[in-house]
Amino acid sequence: MLLARYAAHGRDNNFNLMRMVAALMVLFSHSFALATGSGRNEPLRGLIGMTPGTIAVDIFFITSGYLVTRSIVSRKNFIEFLINRMLRIYPGLIVSIAATTVVLGLFFQPNDFLNFITSSPVKHFVETNCVSLLGTEFSIPGVFEDAPYKGTINGSLWTLPNELRMYASLALIWIVSVIWQNKRLHLFTASCLFVLIVVSACYYLKFGFEFKEFDILRLAILFYSESVFCVFSEKIDINRVTAIIFLVLIASSFFLGKHAFFATYMLLIPYIVMYLAYVPAGIIRNYNALGDYSYGVYIYAFPVQQAVSIIMKPIDPMVLFLYSGTVTLTLAVISWKIVEHPALQSKAKLENYFKTWRPVQS
Repeated sequence: MLLARYAAHGRDNNFNLMRMVAALMVLFSHSFALATGSGRNEPLRGLIGMTPGTIAVDIFFITSGYLVTRSIVSRKNFIEFLINRMLRIYPGLIVSIAATTVVLGLFFQPNDFLNFITSSPVKHFVETNCVSLLGTEFSIPGVFEDAPYKGTINGSLWTLPNELRMYASLALIWIVSVIWQNKRLHLFTASCLFVLIVVSACYYLKFGFEFKEFDILRLAILFYSESVFCVFSEKIDINRVTAIIFLVLIASSFFLGKHAFFATYMLLIPYIVMYLAYVPAGIIRNYNALGDYSYGVYIYAFPVQQAVSIIMKPIDPMVLFLYSGTVTLTLAVISWKIVEHPALQSKAKLENYFKTWRPVQS
């Protein structure tokens, strides 16, 4: 079936479940680094050069590229798109940063809490991470210095500024495309293809086919690959046979070396993610009734793992995964029900507020 026909089914898909599994994969991979002090101890890293956590980050950027592109091209107003993105990201993030800072102050500076919470490093930490488009601050002097993975409060947040910049670049392409009116979608499609080609060329010239975990170019390739998937969704067939063939090709390429494996993986993983998002059905779709807890896991897991690693030091990575996973899931559910979901429900009110401001219309 064509990808566009699957997308026409609305929210009847596996995106929420996939993101949740990906968030837990990140938590699992981080357990090795945060329990032992080094990410090199993650078992899969030595075998294929990647970890479940890095594959999970790829899944996040692939799904974001597709869903954000679909969101922006289907909306009547750019302001609606902006409101939707802000409500999904910032309420949960701001509450998480505030709660983390307060708990850290009470935990590490109980006798001098007021001076801690008003200090310049704490202000910088809060302000930088709450804006997030400009960068990330990972540490506050004196916090988590006794952890096996020293000093880092929330290392997961490194991906958020990069993702927001991709949202911004995609929105900019859309705004420019709208100026041309009737040529809007054609220009948008051509622009996404051009960006994908340029970014891919830059990555190849810089790294060849070598995997680089924290490089934004790799993530941009995956993000814009799915933008292209979205705009060509009327022509892309999603089926089980092709997905299985692609999985076999990725697995087989490992025997040709890590470079061949990575190149094959980057080329084929976007299709496999789309297959998993839309084709498997049945009882797994019941997960959608529970809520979307993946973002809560993303914003709370790392500081929870750091705290548990200190309290229970020394700790086995799997024990850290189980204990911190339980606490993180609890916080993620609370975040969704009290902060994130209510914020999303306010979207209609904000859209009505801005209904007279339509600088870019389709």
